[in-house]
Amino acid sequence: LKDGRSVCKESLIEEQYGKALIKLAKTASTRDEISSVRPAWDSVKNHTEAVGLNHVQASNQLATEVSKISDFIDSSRDKRKWSEDNVRTLQTQIKTAYKRMVDSKKVYEIRCREEIQANHLFHQEVARTGRETSGAERAHGKHEKARMGMEQAEEAYRSAAVSLEETRASWQKETENCAETFQELESSRLTVLRDSA
Repeated sequence: LKDGRSVCKESLIEEQYGKALIKLAKTASTRDEISSVRPAWDSVKNHTEAVGLNHVQASNQLATEVSKISDFIDSSRDKRKWSEDNVRTLQTQIKTAYKRMVDSKKVYEIRCREEIQANHLFHQEVARTGRETSGAERAHGKHEKARMGMEQAEEAYRSAAVSLEETRASWQKETENCAETFQELESSRLTVLRDSA
């Protein structure tokens, strides 16, 4: 970007200088010159005008190069932004998946403690009153309900962990693609600047 600005300034300077030389050559009067000096003065005048035209032409070439560089900068900015946005989106998805996994892990740990506690109460009730009593059957029902809750929480935890890993793998792949894109853009930038110099 700095190189493009400097080339743009250089183009303006070349154009101003060239126009000034052309104006100088056209305004110079040769009718009052002595006959022996007149051909030399006409030669200087023609040479000055030619130099001025060359500077204007150089200015036009520089303006063309500035246009090419500007177009390249715009296209590379869009590519860079698109790649960065993809990575940022996946980073947000990773954060969300991680939070979901941590939450499901907490629920799973709670359900495990509840299952252990219900199992312990069931065995205490069986030991105290026997297996065929209504208290033992209620404790068995609570234990089964806690066990099913634990299994559901385990499945949710496992699913959240798999989702997190898939999202992390996608993020890693997209980050690598983004780095490759940045490398290609930098190589292209150097090529454009080298070719425009």
